[in-house]
Amino acid sequence: MPGPWHNNMEQLFPEHMREIKFFCSSKQSNTCRRADVVLSNCRTVEIQHSFISENEIINRFNDWNRFGKEIIWLLDGNTEDVKCEKLTNGNFLVIFEKSWKYKSFIKTYDNILLEINGQIFK
Repeated sequence: MPGPWHNNMEQLFPEHMREIKFFCSSKQSNTCRRADVVLSNCRTVEIQHSFISENEIINRFNDWNRFGKEIIWLLDGNTEDVKCEKLTNGNFLVIFEKSWKYKSFIKTYDNILLEINGQIFK
């Protein structure tokens, strides 16, 4: 069940773009996925607050490829396990105390987005 952060992020987008289901039936498998947000014919946004395994990331990557969709991941960085410090040069240092927020994605995606206090980090 999505929590408040997830719902708040979804509500930044028009209702007709949210919670869209996709179905694919073939001899090999029946696949159903629900996109948190559909941006265009080829891009979806997955909004993630809680733990997700590397294996599940790979499964979603493969499933969304079947639908011809690229996933943009948006993760909640407003949690105790993420520390963000602004450096004197204006850059930011982001430290993950729970490694799933980057390790689950690192083999499959070049970039993910991290939302911290209204700022988006790539």
